[in-house]
Amino acid sequence: MSAGGLVRVLRRYHMTIHAKARYENHVLKPMQDLPLHEGEAVIIEIKRSITDQMCGLFATDPKTTEFIIDMDHSMS
Repeated sequence: MSAGGLVRVLRRYHMTIHAKARYENHVLKPMQDLPLHEGEAVIIEIKRSITDQMCGLFATDPKTTEFIIDMDHSMS
């Protein structure tokens, strides 16, 4: 196998996908289509959004809350 062929094989099996998901009814549901085969096993890493992590820690007015949420969405 050529070096280029090996790189293509390794990329296929060592792919990282960043996707948002929502947890509903004890199931993690992707918010977009994923390039995976039915039944394919994957390893996931969970990162909560900053707005979820900060929820309830301090009181803010609605305008500030919306600003923080918009900032969080623009960074992801």
